[in-house]
Amino acid sequence: MTYTVGIQSIPEGADIYIDGSWVGITGMTLILGDGNHSLLLEKIGYEDYYYTIIQAEDAGTNLWFTLTSTGLGYIRGTVVDDMLHLPLVFVNVSFGPFSTSTDGNGYFILELTEGYSGYLTFSLSTYQTREILLTASPGDDIIVGSIEMSRISPSQINIYSTPSGANSFLDNTIWCGETPVENFEVDPKTYELELYKDDYLNYYETFSISEGETKNFDITLEPTGVTWGTLNIYSTPPGAIVYVDDNWAGPTPIESFEYPTGTHTLKLVLENLIHEEIFTLAEGETKTFNISFPGIQVTINWEAIVEEGEHAFNLLSFIGTNTDNTIQGFQVEKSLYKEVTTPTATRFGLDKIIIQGTSQNDALTMIVENYNPSTGEFEGVYDWEIKKFR
Repeated sequence: MTYTVGIQSIPEGADIYIDGSWVGITGMTLILGDGNHSLLLEKIGYEDYYYTIIQAEDAGTNLWFTLTSTGLGYIRGTVVDDMLHLPLVFVNVSFGPFSTSTDGNGYFILELTEGYSGYLTFSLSTYQTREILLTASPGDDIIVGSIEMSRISPSQINIYSTPSGANSFLDNTIWCGETPVENFEVDPKTYELELYKDDYLNYYETFSISEGETKNFDITLEPTGVTWGTLNIYSTPPGAIVYVDDNWAGPTPIESFEYPTGTHTLKLVLENLIHEEIFTLAEGETKTFNISFPGIQVTINWEAIVEEGEHAFNLLSFIGTNTDNTIQGFQVEKSLYKEVTTPTATRFGLDKIIIQGTSQNDALTMIVENYNPSTGEFEGVYDWEIKKFR
């Protein structure tokens, strides 16, 4: 069975919800199914009204409900893109001291606790700001409808320089790229343009750009007047630290190192050894330095022990090796040859060997022949590495 109930409200125009579902606006007659039902009336600016429709009492009647004002005023509507007609989200909506933002459907509702007269403002990055002049008070429910917002036309700059290849910056933080720079989009405001290129004076210019404007810069850079030459710096042994005019340049070997022309000081440091000289470099000149450091006398304390019953050895020579295992020549100050003729010898070798080398060497190789007792001859060549002690 069904029955009818009329639903009216003061003021009219409230939304009707039956059992949680929207069914219409007050001022209509409902056809309800058998039994009791929950009623909710909602209207902007008024408190929600709850009521239970009892079939036995309310069937066939016309129910009137007086809604209670919240004391608030409301401004509501939607915001869309004027070209695409799609809702815009996160639009800031402000009216004097009151503000809100649009939801995912572009809808907003602004609550007012007091009267105000002024501009209802809509703002969103990359869009032109919209303003509507309004007067609103508590109790008002103003529907502004669909507000259309227009995109801001991009502002662009084009930067050209002679010569090209200059690094360009805005406000010393925004890198635009190396010139030529074209169609670089910027916000409409004031900037400082800066251009940097080696051998040319830095360029600075302050400019303002408006919405949708394209601004072109055609800049001729002034040379600094500095000319350059090239340095190649080698040392024996390599690995010396190089300073030019007390500026660190790195370890040797150094090749194709560009440096300003003029008179300069070259200094190489290798452990406790220092080489220093003054040189003059002309424009376009390539100057090469080959610096040899004097040998450092190194004392090697060496002895080899052969246990009883083991083979004896013939000591033939020493060869110095450096850290990457390439041969580094040593000058031997005295003969190292020591013949051992009996396999029962328990000790042989020189007590002290003095050699000439450099501090880049950290090891020696002792070349020996192995004694073969079955033949009574020395045969085979073996290398023993002996660490350097200083």
